Amino acid sequence: MKKAKSLPSGRGARLTQFGGLLTQVASNVAVDSVKSLSKGKIPNIKELLLTSKNIHHLAERLAHLRGAAMKMGQLLSMDAGELLPPELNQLLAVLRDNACVLPEEQLVQTMSQLLGNNWQMQFSQFDLNPFAAASIGQVHLAESLTGEKLAVKIQYPGVAKSIHSDVDNVGTLIRMSGLVPENIDLTRLLLEVKIQLIREADYEIEARFLNRYASLLKDEKGFVVPTLYSELCNEAMLTMSYESGEDIEVLSELPQAQKNQLCAQLVKLLFRELFEFRLMQTDPNFANYRYQRDSQKIVLLDFGATREISEALSHFYRDVARAVLSGDVDTVYRLATELGFYQSDVPVEFTEEMQNTLTIAFEPMQYDGDYDFAASDVLPKLKDRAMKHARLREYFGTPPADAIFIHRKIAGIYLLLCRVKAQLNLNKILAEFL
Repeated sequence: MKKAKSLPSGRGARLTQFGGLLTQVASNVAVDSVKSLSKGKIPNIKELLLTSKNIHHLAERLAHLRGAAMKMGQLLSMDAGELLPPELNQLLAVLRDNACVLPEEQLVQTMSQLLGNNWQMQFSQFDLNPFAAASIGQVHLAESLTGEKLAVKIQYPGVAKSIHSDVDNVGTLIRMSGLVPENIDLTRLLLEVKIQLIREADYEIEARFLNRYASLLKDEKGFVVPTLYSELCNEAMLTMSYESGEDIEVLSELPQAQKNQLCAQLVKLLFRELFEFRLMQTDPNFANYRYQRDSQKIVLLDFGATREISEALSHFYRDVARAVLSGDVDTVYRLATELGFYQSDVPVEFTEEMQNTLTIAFEPMQYDGDYDFAASDVLPKLKDRAMKHARLREYFGTPPADAIFIHRKIAGIYLLLCRVKAQLNLNKILAEFL
């Protein structure tokens, strides 16, 4: 069980929490500055902001607040923490693992607001202890009046109403950190984050996406999509069939051929989302996948971060994929610049640096044969180059939010393939969709 903490649901209470956090961080910076001066050193404000002590305070407070504050911290990682500065990676690791849960009294009060004072009568059984807790809500095991096992996702109170202020407050912390290049349009990115979080906080939207995926994958024998119980759903509560399964990382224990087959299913689903469905669940958190050993199926969970992909963007990525498979890094770089990842007026040094980085990133897709993700050194190489890119970061641009979320999904699937030690012919799989 995760620790239970009462959630401050009012804007004033949440603002007070942020104010206390900023005061604590500022105090720590002041004390550490004095210590540096006493040793004859000129204080580096950025370094003082990102001390372990301040990161601990920040992570703890965001985990307590849950909601947009915590979710935004998770989104920043794009599930590719290996490529981030170690200070941010440390913070995001804490946020991924330390969501608090509602105390029983606050949970009962929330359920009464959602279903009425006699809400217990809607279930034959309801476990007040959640079996999962995340940034926006927590999930409870229940049983319907006719005996079906249910998973009931309850949104934390006040989360939806606090999105704007939470994102603005976290944005202030990001700007203070100095980790974001000045040329990056952080204001626009924060607006896109608000839009995404507002959608994720509306469980009726998620319910519609869940049903769309169930329809799209109804003939797919390798996947399980939960069944929606619409009569027990509203904008802050989502009820679906409980689908048992093990952590997706247990795939690493399976025989190589079986593991490869299951991983190939996930990769093909990614490409179908991008090129066929034009609908993508963009949160590749490992917890959103479960493995059913008996049926050898993969359970797909959490459709809150689903995004529709325009036909134009889908065609754009098809052009990128063709260029990748043909080894045409010049075209990939040009397309990335057109989409906004890089600025158009840059020195030759930057172009060469980015093209070299792209060449490394595309290695798994250009490999002729089964690529061994367990032996891959792509991530360490990219991390090393990311540190070098810091001196050139003024030439990076601000791509569309949809592209950022698509890359988040791609990065997450790549990390999963590495984690479970898959061996796949990505070149052959991708070619099937072109």
